Amino acid sequence: MDERNIRNDYIFFLNYSDELPEFFYYFSERFSNYNIKLIPINIDDIFKIEKNKVSFVLSVVTNLDAAVKYKLLQKRIVEFSLLNKRLFLFDVNSFGRISYYKKLIRMRNYVFYQLPASFIDITNDIFQIYDKISLKGSQWPGGSRARLPEMPPSQ
Repeated sequence: MDERNIRNDYIFFLNYSDELPEFFYYFSERFSNYNIKLIPINIDDIFKIEKNKVSFVLSVVTNLDAAVKYKLLQKRIVEFSLLNKRLFLFDVNSFGRISYYKKLIRMRNYVFYQLPASFIDITNDIFQIYDKISLKGSQWPGGSRARLPEMPPSQ
């Protein structure tokens, strides 16, 4: 049986307004093709995310109001969570990378996508990264078990 159908896969979608933006539904539909649920959360809900495991967060900033809220959020929690590897942030942004991007290159838990870009390409890339990282935790860290070569039957 395919392990993909058993796991409960989800990515948090960071919502900066009272209503869900139109592109949320597009991303949600695309991720459902990969059996991944896109769960919308508000800025205040990011504090309630489980801290014992890595949480994947998709942030899409398309207007100035969302950019201001995103900058405030960066100062409050995102910087701490990223530097301590509690969050893996997919940042789809039309205003540029976060200011401490050079520190995060070594951490490998931040991916930036500059808008305008194709949502199809972004979704496929996010899925590949998500699948690679989420499967890494379930793989055996050692190699395969050593076996003796088969001996020919003695006469």
